[in-house]
Order: sequence, then structure tokens, then C-alpha cells
Amino acid sequence: MAELPLKGIRVADFSQGVAGPIAAMLMGDLGADVIKVEPRRGDWIRSVGRKVEQAMSPTYLSMNRNKRGIAVDMKDERGIAALRKLAVESDIVVESFRPGVMERFELGYEHLRAANPGVVYASVTGYGRDGPYVDLPGADSVIQAMGGIMSINGQDGGDPLRFGMFMVDMITGNTAYQGVLGALLGKMKSGEGSHVHTNLLDAIMAFQAPPITEYLLYGLMPERNGNVNSYVAPSGVFKTADSFLMFTALEQHWPACCEALGLESLRDDPRFAVNADRLTHRDELLVLVREKLTARTTADWLTLFRHHDILCAPINDYATLVNDPQVGVNALLRTMEHSTFGPVPFVANPVRYEGLEMSYTPPPALGEHTREVFEKDLGYAPAQVNELLAAEVIAGA
Repeated sequence: MAELPLKGIRVADFSQGVAGPIAAMLMGDLGADVIKVEPRRGDWIRSVGRKVEQAMSPTYLSMNRNKRGIAVDMKDERGIAALRKLAVESDIVVESFRPGVMERFELGYEHLRAANPGVVYASVTGYGRDGPYVDLPGADSVIQAMGGIMSINGQDGGDPLRFGMFMVDMITGNTAYQGVLGALLGKMKSGEGSHVHTNLLDAIMAFQAPPITEYLLYGLMPERNGNVNSYVAPSGVFKTADSFLMFTALEQHWPACCEALGLESLRDDPRFAVNADRLTHRDELLVLVREKLTARTTADWLTLFRHHDILCAPINDYATLVNDPQVGVNALLRTMEHSTFGPVPFVANPVRYEGLEMSYTPPPALGEHTREVFEKDLGYAPAQVNELLAAEVIAGA
């Protein structure tokens, strides 16, 4: 069996929160040796959530697997000196501070490139490197609001709605990961590293390319339609006799949809001839569709729609989702053994490689690998490490 593609690559992960740690974690999944650098108080994401045990929130647990962890006081020159050595000797550096912060510590890209021209350096910021907002704090909720995504999410005539998770951060983390892999491919050709930039604002705007492009082309402001699809009719969430159902009838499925619903007369109705017509007369169409759907159960409609190859699904909550037979077959939900918590559930990497098997180690406790990294990776003598621990320059587990 071949080795994982990033085996032998060292990543110095200076990032906190969500986006940067996600990018570094995905590198660890592919075999990279990821060293997570935290302040002595820990990554702030350790305390985020409704239930936190021993400075490990579920959010922290979900995005810091396959890493070793060290805790260092970045205000102490002795700690900074160690981190410079770590960064210079790493293949990849990930950071998520505001522009200029890493430079103040002489940990910026130009400083590291002078000593290591092959370093791939990934910066994740809120708004970018320049412009009027670079000094403002950027976070998922703030960028959901500013970045336009909340303006299109919500019920018709209702308030804008925030997505109930770290959507912008997750998208940005995957974007940064993609950028780093591209830089590594470029390094294979040139031997030179590069500075990879991404930011929350750009990532969420790129995620919305279809509605933004429609606005730029035609000046059409996206509709806030709640559970009704703005681009296809009929499509959306509908009430059935016992629960709810999501279904979409694409152009090629319209005749079959009419048959499944028992609305065969609509196939030749000029109001509904093509999708553009159905969108124009969507309100009239939805009245007819909703009346039909309330007559049977969700299970009945799923069977009927699937028979006609029409896109459809139940509205699963997490309790239903994690027990879905397809989720079981895909084996995305797994457990790993944690030294403190015992078996810990996690969502595995969704990418699979034929002939390769990813392995997973639990997220580190604060400072869990400080002594190991300082002695084995950075070459400090045990007495030096003891001195730094006593001086509270570094923290151990």
C-alpha cells in the first residue's frame, strides 16, 4: 500500500478558531505531521459550545484531530525563538491572525522564506491583506452578514437568517487547504514555496457565484424564498400527511412529476410549459402541488418520486441522519480512543483514496506534546525544557 500523500511533510499550525485549524487538520488526515501552536491559555475555540469538558469543546474536537499540540507564551522572546525554529524547519505554515501580526514576531512569510525558500505559507484572514477593513476583527457571523449570504436566507418577507453553524469558516478552511495543495504541486515544479492567501469574505462570495453572477448580468436581486427554490419550480420543502418532504422537478423530470402527482393535465398547460414559465406562475403551481402532497405520507411520496427518478429526500434531524443506512454504509461517522474521554465520536474525512487508509489520532490536550516537540523536534535538552516550564514560557499537559 502506498503512503499517504503528505507523509513526511511538517505543518506548523499557528491558527486558532475554525478556518485555519480545519485546513491544517485536513493536511494531517493526508499524513502530514501537524504541530498545533497555542498560547498558554489555549485556542479560544476550546471554550465554545454548550458543553465543554476539560477545555475541549465538541467544536475543538471536531477540527483538531491528527495533530500534536504545544502551548507557548508568544509574548516571551524565549518562546518566540523556539517558534521561529519550528516555523523555519516546517514545510507548511498556517496562520490566521490579522495582517501584520506574524510579521511583528518575525514569523511572517518574508522572514521565513529568507531561511527556507521552499516554505508554503498559508494566511487566513477576515477581509484580505489590504483595504479599509483589514484591521477589523473577522468572524463567521460577521462575514455571513457582510458577505451577502444572510440576505438570501430566510422566509419571504421575513428577516435575514444566519446559518446555524460555522459555514463561512468551514468553507474558508477547505479553500485554504485547496490553496496549499496547489502550492505544493507548484513547488514540485519550481522548488520554490509560496504565500497562499484566502479570507472569509472572498470565500463566501465565491460560494455564492451563481446568484452574484445573475445579479451582475441582469441586476436581479436574489429572492428570499425560504424553503422554495428560486431557480426551479416546483422545488422546495412541502408538508405531507405526516411530516415534510424536499423534492425538485428539473426540466427533464416535469412530465414524470405531473404523472407522480396525478396532475397530468399540467403537462400541456402553457403556464407551466418550461421551467421559466413555471417560475413566472410559481404561486399558482405551488397551490396545486401542496394540495396533492398533503394527501399522502412522506414515505409514500418518497417511494413514488424515486420510482420516477425525481430528486427527493426526507427532512432528517441529526438523530435520524446518524442512523440512516446510507450513512452507515459510507462509514463517515467513527470513533477514536481519547486518553481522557475514552471513545470519542468524530466525522471522518469525506475523501477516499483507493488503496489508502487514513488513520486518525485524537485532538491534543493543551500542551500535550510540548515536551516531546521541544526535545525531539527542536533539539532542546530536558533541563532547558524544565527551565521554560518553570518560567511559564511554555506549558505541558
